[in-house]
Amino acid sequence: MGRTEVGAAVSLADRPDLVETLRYLEDRGGMMVMHGVTHQLGDAANPRSGLSGEDFEFVLVTEDESGRATEIVPTPDDSEAWVQQRVLSGFEAFVEAGLEPPTMFEFPHYLGSRVSYEALSPVVDARYEQTAYYPGLLSGSEMPGTPRVQFFPYPVHDVYGEHVVPENLGSITIDPVGLAQQRMPADIIEAAEHVGVVRDSVASFYVHPFIGTDLLEETLDGIEALGFEFVSVDAVMAGWR
Repeated sequence: MGRTEVGAAVSLADRPDLVETLRYLEDRGGMMVMHGVTHQLGDAANPRSGLSGEDFEFVLVTEDESGRATEIVPTPDDSEAWVQQRVLSGFEAFVEAGLEPPTMFEFPHYLGSRVSYEALSPVVDARYEQTAYYPGLLSGSEMPGTPRVQFFPYPVHDVYGEHVVPENLGSITIDPVGLAQQRMPADIIEAAEHVGVVRDSVASFYVHPFIGTDLLEETLDGIEALGFEFVSVDAVMAGWR
């Protein structure tokens, strides 16, 4: 679910071609991850446009002109019940489209509130992402400060109480926006080489479909040449079940 223009809501069932593509990928071993529910929050810019795919959903963010977050605060509705109900509404959209709901979740732009992270374990099996951790988590006290993003070289059960399959290589980025940097296959492969120094490591990256297949194939070939074997997320999660 989301908004393709401000004020216009579109559900998964409204995109039958996309639904068929998802079925096609699942039939061939793919596993869906729900990347937020709407990937935006209402019609107001948060902080960019109010459109699905561009804005934050589980936290309010203010950015400067360079795209650096200057303020990160919880949403007005921030609570365990609100987060869980929102995620469950996303599951309903999959069911309405004739699909099984995903069992993994990823916060839009890899950022949720502390409450939203802690609220997920009853409704999903795991998160797939780099995660923002807030000051005071280990001491159990609320502390002011900006959260810091951390990722791991292997699956973990983190301080939010959930399983995390790490995304630790980043993405292929040809035309960076804001603070993002250009990252080509060689950069992804180099990152995988660094991850590979850890025993039983998992190397994982993502691509957007507009990248095409040439750069993806180059990246896959380079990571396999390092000795990594591509396996399903189910295989990575098998030890938790």
